[in-house]
Amino acid sequence: MRILRILSFHIIFIFSSVATNAQSFLSFSTGISTDVNQNHNSFYHVPISIQWKPGNRPNSPFLFGLDYGIPLITKGSGDAYTLNPQLPEKVSLTEDIRASIFTISVGFQIHLISNKKNNTLYLDLFPLAISSQRYKVTYKNYDKENYEVMNPDLNRETGGLAMAMAFVYYFAKKQDMMAMIRIQSPTTISNNDYPHAFKSIAPLQLTFGYNFFYKKIK
Repeated sequence: MRILRILSFHIIFIFSSVATNAQSFLSFSTGISTDVNQNHNSFYHVPISIQWKPGNRPNSPFLFGLDYGIPLITKGSGDAYTLNPQLPEKVSLTEDIRASIFTISVGFQIHLISNKKNNTLYLDLFPLAISSQRYKVTYKNYDKENYEVMNPDLNRETGGLAMAMAFVYYFAKKQDMMAMIRIQSPTTISNNDYPHAFKSIAPLQLTFGYNFFYKKIK
């Protein structure tokens, strides 16, 4: 995780360095996201997506992305047991799971098609992404002093490298409105699977947002 933080810091430093020397635009979008890499219940998020396209030409292909998934509570279940003969041997539990994800991406944008109204469809490819994933688990409705959860899901922070792609549609007169469908792969680190239950998050998100255009800062 320390290596991932160092790489993330360097990418953010590049963002801030280039931004002062080039015309660029920032896009902000949000919507809904679901995890497509789980065997059973999926994780859901409210994604906050920021894309930055630097360059002194509007068609500059380079692209950077920041994506954060605000976790929605996913319900689960579990069992707790006791050796106290005066209590029921087993009780069923309610489990609340919050799985957040933060990703920094570097890639490029490919123009696909435009129409007469200046609406444009792009394909964004991110061959390099650094993803940090955090799981927070809470068990409810049981006597913690007398019962013990068997094989519990644990709070954990993990991460690794990933890839992502997105179809982005710019519309309105100045292309200042946008809609995006984005999918990200699971992380590549082999030991990133969450113990007992969950795999690495692979979010599929649908977002809508706005483009802010910059002029060169001298």
